[in-house]
Amino acid sequence: GKNAFFKDLTSIQLLPSGDMDPNVLSLRQQFLLKVVSAAVQTLCSSQKDREVSEEEYFPFEKGKNWPTLAADLAQYLQISEDLVRRHYVCELYSYGMDHLGEE
Repeated sequence: GKNAFFKDLTSIQLLPSGDMDPNVLSLRQQFLLKVVSAAVQTLCSSQKDREVSEEEYFPFEKGKNWPTLAADLAQYLQISEDLVRRHYVCELYSYGMDHLGEE
């Protein structure tokens, strides 16, 4: 507790046992999964309006999109990257975008 006052605000604060607070990890996971779900939902609604490829819809950098960024961020937030990627694939399949889910 007290030594947290003397650490940098960007440092990761652990519980006295040395573990990360499970509530914080749960909130981080929920946030990343919501980002992925919103990105897929937006992509799906965009493709229904007109045929747009995933790369055209996420024009940040070639190969970069919100789900990929969320998976990359998961590593830094101590969340399983595989969990985020699995959620992404499940969302693609649930919106009928099987061709992207297979990739």
